[in-house]
Amino acid sequence: MKIVIYSNTLFSALIKDSITRRIILDYEDQLLFPSYIFEEMEKHKDELLTKLKMKPKDFEDLLRLLL
Repeated sequence: MKIVIYSNTLFSALIKDSITRRIILDYEDQLLFPSYIFEEMEKHKDELLTKLKMKPKDFEDLLRLLL
């Protein structure tokens, strides 16, 4: 089964170590992301970094892991 992950779902997984993050990390089939998700991520990056209290490098690592 293929699952589509939208920006709000990805933001949620980034912000909090939650069930959503676990599902994304543990899912073994294909996850699909709309192309605009990367634009949304860049647009809200500063806000996400503030909420996460993370360094940009750590944020990029977590994002890569989730994607």
